[in-house]
Amino acid sequence: MEDSTFKTPVDIIFFDCEDMGTPHFYTGAEREDTWCLGSQLWATYYSRQSSAISYQYGIVLDMVGAPDATFPLEMYSTQYAGNYQQQIWRTAEQLGYGALFTKMQSYPITDDHFYVNRIAGIPCVDIIHYDIRNATGFASWWHTRNDNMDNIAKSTLQAVGEVVMSQL
Repeated sequence: MEDSTFKTPVDIIFFDCEDMGTPHFYTGAEREDTWCLGSQLWATYYSRQSSAISYQYGIVLDMVGAPDATFPLEMYSTQYAGNYQQQIWRTAEQLGYGALFTKMQSYPITDDHFYVNRIAGIPCVDIIHYDIRNATGFASWWHTRNDNMDNIAKSTLQAVGEVVMSQL
């Protein structure tokens, strides 16, 4: 018997080597395609296939568990998948999570969604914890030894999970 819980089939992909890039502070200019190597490989492979698999859109979840998380409207998501981004943020507001899914616009973030959008041509939205009020945009513990499970809040994961599951 087939389970018909979801209206749309869902594929979950875990990308590797997202943060392998060369940052601008080493070279003076960020080397764009040194980031997100796993998603670049997947998107290139997908774009060269003539298979029956066709994706409506994608959602990247990045750093979505912090207790003080905020998810602004990321600029590449707005550019490539604005209608899906607006749909997700409206759902978040309807579910009572408007304080997490803010209406503030963030800078464009080179994340896995960028290559899924650009290479594979699949509209893809990045839900990413990004604080536009601080210099780096990321928490002080990001990419340090303190970047651990102590910085995860069940309530934030619950909110993001409910919003994403509402899209199915």
